Amino acid sequence: VQSGELLRDNVYGHHAAIHGFYLLLAFSPFTVPLGAYGLILGLVLLHVAAVLRVALAASLDLPGRVALLGGYLSPIAFAVFDNPVFGFHPELCYPPLALLLALDLREGRSRWAILAAALMVLVKEDGAVLCACVLVAFFASRLWALRAAAPEERRPVATVAARSLLAATLAFAAGLALLWVMGRVVRLPQETAEVRVLDSLRNVGHAVAGHGVLRESLLWGLVGYGLVGVLSLLPLGRRLFRGVALLLASSPPLLAVLLVAAGTYRFRYMLWPHRLAALQALAVACLALALPTSTSAGRRPMVKVVGLLAFTWAAQLFVLHRAEGYTPWARLRAPALL
Repeated sequence: VQSGELLRDNVYGHHAAIHGFYLLLAFSPFTVPLGAYGLILGLVLLHVAAVLRVALAASLDLPGRVALLGGYLSPIAFAVFDNPVFGFHPELCYPPLALLLALDLREGRSRWAILAAALMVLVKEDGAVLCACVLVAFFASRLWALRAAAPEERRPVATVAARSLLAATLAFAAGLALLWVMGRVVRLPQETAEVRVLDSLRNVGHAVAGHGVLRESLLWGLVGYGLVGVLSLLPLGRRLFRGVALLLASSPPLLAVLLVAAGTYRFRYMLWPHRLAALQALAVACLALALPTSTSAGRRPMVKVVGLLAFTWAAQLFVLHRAEGYTPWARLRAPALL
């Protein structure tokens, strides 16, 4: 922006023709004085806002807040945040924004929910898809809770759901249209979203048709996505089935977008941290939406929550080490500034 070119990148050229990273403009108060460190500072502040929001959530009791914080600040979440190869990426903003959106929806804070949704849309062109998935999870849980109610009670909820999803769909279409326009405005040669998407769709078709290497990479990536989803929802305990059901119902559009994004690289990097960020964000949102309003009194609920968190954190550390060779201990011992 300082040179008069919006989202100009020193490697890819006019990045606005590839991705809609418009939320990065809001990071400028940090990046102008601090450079790249300003990106990390802005991301940390987003996480701080999300953690404080959980701590003050009126719709959750203490065990629920602990469960949600433990699911949100998990080893998988740390691995997504702490990418030793690629560092910061705008998609890392998805988890805190999805958590904020889910809690605002849960507590009926519509204006704050609209703000969180708008910020999510500005992260990247697929932010509108993630927003729609969180909305699907929320309205699915609402309609399930009203399954025995009269049609007059269910109809307003269904109407609001339809309008909200329509708004998210229009935002996604507008983002794609903007990418298409920018791909024709910038000077060639450079990569554009249209070229990348068409190449990716060809790879998706080959994988679905049974191409050996592509299909194997795709299947292993989907297994990884499944593990991330289930392990993120384990703090729900007895309500795990509800959380998994919400995730299964809401995730297909996001999975489709992630597959197209990974197809450009022949599905070899489906488990890149900035790709996992969107899925982890949706899983955390489903966790927030599936938690009960209150539990029985006494120490037993808290003991169960702490036990579940210990189990899922241990399982996540094991999976991260076996699948990616990633261990947080070396990263935690590394100096903060090089």
